[in-house]
Amino acid sequence: MIFTIRFLWWITIMIGIIKYHALLPYPVEAAIIVSILAFVIPYWFYRYSTIAYLIAEIALSGSLFIALNYYFEETQWQFIVIAFVVGFHSTERTCRWTGPITILLIPFLAWNTARLDFDDIAFQAFLYHLGMYGFGFAFQLLSRTHKQSLIIKEQNRILEQYAGRVEQITLLEERDKLSRELHDTIGHTMTSLIMGMETLRPHLLGTEMNRLDTLLHMARRGLNETRGIVHNWAQATRDSLMTLESSFRELIDEFQQSTGVVVTLRIYGKEYELSRSRKLPLYRCLQEALTNAVRHGGASLIQVGLYFETNQIRMQVEDNGRGNKNIEFGFGLQSMKERLEALHGQLSLHCLDEGGVAVICSLPHQTVLPQEKTIRILLVDDQPIIRESLQLILQQQQDMHVVGLAGTGQEAIDMIPAENPDVVLLDVRIRTEYPASDT
Repeated sequence: MIFTIRFLWWITIMIGIIKYHALLPYPVEAAIIVSILAFVIPYWFYRYSTIAYLIAEIALSGSLFIALNYYFEETQWQFIVIAFVVGFHSTERTCRWTGPITILLIPFLAWNTARLDFDDIAFQAFLYHLGMYGFGFAFQLLSRTHKQSLIIKEQNRILEQYAGRVEQITLLEERDKLSRELHDTIGHTMTSLIMGMETLRPHLLGTEMNRLDTLLHMARRGLNETRGIVHNWAQATRDSLMTLESSFRELIDEFQQSTGVVVTLRIYGKEYELSRSRKLPLYRCLQEALTNAVRHGGASLIQVGLYFETNQIRMQVEDNGRGNKNIEFGFGLQSMKERLEALHGQLSLHCLDEGGVAVICSLPHQTVLPQEKTIRILLVDDQPIIRESLQLILQQQQDMHVVGLAGTGQEAIDMIPAENPDVVLLDVRIRTEYPASDT
């Protein structure tokens, strides 16, 4: 809009020069070239500095106005358009010096050079130029306020969308946690009850045996239904984050569609198997890094690199936004850091020389045990039914083998050298001394 106003002003100057060129003491071509330079040169300076632009604008346009006003009295009010343009670009405190020059000095020189009676129109000239300068100043402030309101609305929309995404991921986490608790607690309890009732079978009569079979049937059916629900929940949670690359691409596609920011993803190395507990922190870190790059940095281009290295998996997010040398760890960054450190990972932030910020998240790689590797387990619990129930559950796993059962801590200590277990599953309140009957 400002360019259009200034362009129309220049067109009127050109029309006047061509129409009344006979009154000029120099060739019309020279006047046209000077007017073109007065129009073009200030915008060339605007690419580098606002102050340089204002100096060029006032010097060239003001000089052209003074020169034309010397020959054409009809151009005595042409500079009020430039006063509006200068006021529009003078909102910064360091540019306030343009006001007295535009409002007082240039009009005074123009009328004094043309030998006009400046006293008769001094107040009117001051009022017109002051009004146009102030109108341009106010128009710039309104324009900035409107742009900021649009940015705030867009950021609020982005935050609402990602708040919903965070809530969804949080619910999936809680569902996964609940499924593990149900599997470990209810499954263990029901299995223990079933095993306990089976031990009572030799001591019951026929009618009581039928009741026992009914109770066992109900218990097994309840255990199967509970396991089915747990497995469905776990499957839904796993499907939400099938592979790290697919989940990253899904998140990036949604982010690009909602913000218009260009995000590129590059994968280095071949993706290896990762547990969900290690995928989720990286997913959350990417989510937070993308949001921060737009909300705090105003980035328009974000590059994401995912490195599957031998000893670690590393994610690097670089943006072209406004870099900040004094980056502070707010709630989001602190949460990212804590998530990674809980898994012995690291979070680092770096300001790029060309502007923008690089966020680097790394996690050490835990090698998955081969399927043929069997985990040897020693069970230690002072309740026989608990030991037998756990043994029954663990023996159903192909990669687990229960090598021994111990009722006290001392029994476990004696068995460890002989059985050489990989894992000792120990009751937190186990007795460490021998049973009383053995002493």
